[in-house]
Amino acid sequence: MVFLPLPLNGWSFDYYLSNKVIYGLLPKLKQLRVLSLSHYKNISELQDSIGALKHLRHLDLSGTNIKRLPSVVCKLYNLQSLLLSDCKFLTESPEEIGMLVNLRHLDISGTQLLD
Repeated sequence: MVFLPLPLNGWSFDYYLSNKVIYGLLPKLKQLRVLSLSHYKNISELQDSIGALKHLRHLDLSGTNIKRLPSVVCKLYNLQSLLLSDCKFLTESPEEIGMLVNLRHLDISGTQLLD
């Protein structure tokens, strides 16, 4: 199962996602393998329920307003790709990030994590 953003118009790269989707639908998608919330400007934090998506292999949060990665992300043992590029407000990542033994691609370009 895949969740990818779809633009409402062809000119804007800023998307907005209903809270019903974020808090209601996403936690129920237990078999989700790919989740892209890329450029959803109303995403400023991840809910702890993301840790229940055990089958997740690719997580794209690039271009969101997320400020920190919660430690529950480190429970996503099957995660292979974590894209955080252009998360300009991202200042914190969990120390346990090394527990993601299957992580092959981590993009933190354009974040404050490099400072």
